[in-house]
Amino acid sequence: MDPRWRLRGVGCCPFAPLLLPLDGLDPVRAAPLADAGVTPFRAVRRAGPWLGRGSGAAVIGVGGLGQFAVQYLKLLTRARVFAIDRSEQKLSEAKSLGADDVFLAQEAPPRCEAVLDFVGTNETLVLAMKLVKRGGILVEVGEAGGSLPFGFGKTDFEVTLTSSVWGSLRDLRAVLSFARRGELQWTVEEAALEGVNEALDRLGHEHVAGRAVLRPGMASAG
Repeated sequence: MDPRWRLRGVGCCPFAPLLLPLDGLDPVRAAPLADAGVTPFRAVRRAGPWLGRGSGAAVIGVGGLGQFAVQYLKLLTRARVFAIDRSEQKLSEAKSLGADDVFLAQEAPPRCEAVLDFVGTNETLVLAMKLVKRGGILVEVGEAGGSLPFGFGKTDFEVTLTSSVWGSLRDLRAVLSFARRGELQWTVEEAALEGVNEALDRLGHEHVAGRAVLRPGMASAG
């Protein structure tokens, strides 16, 4: 490992108590775990009490975060996992990561005890509300700015609505443990720091597989 990535004693860094060791994980590949990896972990943990044997969990949007969510649901719960997206390629990836069944956005998945929305538009939230069973939970993670009407007759009875963002140090510790044991799969595309604008453009057009990581000192493709 590059020695520049090592923490040389607590005295050199006042934030050392807030840092976790990589313990052999590649720093570039591990970079997304502190955000794209930990955010869906917290969301799945939040939905956990609803997901006993015979239950169902729907993941709306299986991009970088949703693909982690599919894996956590299989690792942490006994639920059948359904992936929903508008991209057949992403659905194929979700299936390879353990999703029990996949559906294009315009199709009709089964209703579930827990629905996790990693998009957050008006359309996906409406879909999420249609899918969640009475007494279930809808967890909004996506930040696309959508909203839902709330009130009697506008949602099913006894449905819990919540949002989830990022995670705790304990959550990150668990994610790193999964990664070290080889129980998680994720894709990283490296780009030079000088190529940030190109990387953002590719992200905007959904041309990045997994997560993009900017690496200082990396030679630019240009």
